Amino acid sequence: MSRNHFDEFLFIKSELKEEIKRIGRGRGGEYIPYIATDEDREWSSLSAEAQISSTISSYEEKPIKDENDIFIVLGLSKRYNVKEDGSLSESFRVFTSDIFNVINILSAEILAYLNQDHNRILIKCPYSVLLEFQENLRYMNKYFNPVKRFGPLLKKEQLSYFLYEDKEWESQEKIVIIQLMPNIAAEKKLEHISILRNYLKKMNINIVDLFDDENIIVNINKEQAEKILNDIDFVFGIIELPIATLNNSTTLDSFVSKEKEDISKEPFSPTAHDSLPLICLLDSGINEIVPLSQLIIEKDGFFLFPDYDDGCEPYGHGTPIACLASLSENLSSPGAKIISYKVYSDSQTNLYIRALRRGITQYSNRTRLFLSSIVLEQRNPVATMLIDRLVQSLNILMIMSAGNIRKKELLENINGGIPYPVLNQNYPVSDPA
Repeated sequence: MSRNHFDEFLFIKSELKEEIKRIGRGRGGEYIPYIATDEDREWSSLSAEAQISSTISSYEEKPIKDENDIFIVLGLSKRYNVKEDGSLSESFRVFTSDIFNVINILSAEILAYLNQDHNRILIKCPYSVLLEFQENLRYMNKYFNPVKRFGPLLKKEQLSYFLYEDKEWESQEKIVIIQLMPNIAAEKKLEHISILRNYLKKMNINIVDLFDDENIIVNINKEQAEKILNDIDFVFGIIELPIATLNNSTTLDSFVSKEKEDISKEPFSPTAHDSLPLICLLDSGINEIVPLSQLIIEKDGFFLFPDYDDGCEPYGHGTPIACLASLSENLSSPGAKIISYKVYSDSQTNLYIRALRRGITQYSNRTRLFLSSIVLEQRNPVATMLIDRLVQSLNILMIMSAGNIRKKELLENINGGIPYPVLNQNYPVSDPA
């Protein structure tokens, strides 16, 4: 691998399966077959020669492409080591000598892992080298054994499941994220995004926002999305803009309301707490109740919100979270000062990712402590990855809610004999945490 920094890769948690279909013992272990997905089953059933030929044809048909490099997905058989008792060890090898030979022969660079087993990978290689590889394939077949999928990203893979199944998208526009190929050189990223922006301009497609140099937010319909995928070789995928939802807190309901009632009759002097750490709260805004009002350094938010107050029903959301962060549940002595940056409202739930990026970027030069208790309505590992990379690049501490267990459910389970720590296993962590 030519990459030097781990944070430039898209890593996905490995998953060891207990029951594995085996296809025979080879040197050093057992091969585990590549399991084709619904999207690539037909492609993977083709011969190696047909897959490579179709890959080259697909690339040549694209009117807009990188003139030097071609992007390819490899689906690989894995090899597990076998212990003396015949059982499979937990360690496995995707990159056997055979695979390294294929990658070296192609002069390829690994860009990303695309599944939990790490045996579906995205690579890029010089197009000229691929042509030579095709000409000499009859001599290379011995190296090609573990490669079961060799081809471009397929349209069904590039469109997210929710967009692909969205019937309304066929007749109306939707704000989506166009992803460019990940983990390529900075100058190449700039070249690709410049080409894409000019292409969108000619198509009269409005660019809504730019998340970073790999992800551009646009307003398009399904027909336009499919044309983009058909025309441009270096587009990785198109996903929906995530919808955010609240982790409602009932802890402070009794003394925090949207009417901004006071929660303390003994206000303190903010000058006495100049040494307190500064937290940037990325939530639904904040209401200036006492004594919280004296801890608020600044109220700000994404520019599309009409105001930066906490208007969430029934008792607000950002306001209680700010109280917890600074005053704790017992409303004790202040532990932090607050910058409030509004990223969510009940009526504008699809601004969260854009607002979160803007707030983090804007205030990362004033504090390294960020807090958000907003979660995504559905699992969205891509959006989570975008936030992770932003946090890493700015070297900040981002504390995010993992989700809530309602008090009623908690008590019912405890009374039923399920202790609290064990109960957590039934509630997966919410994205983007």
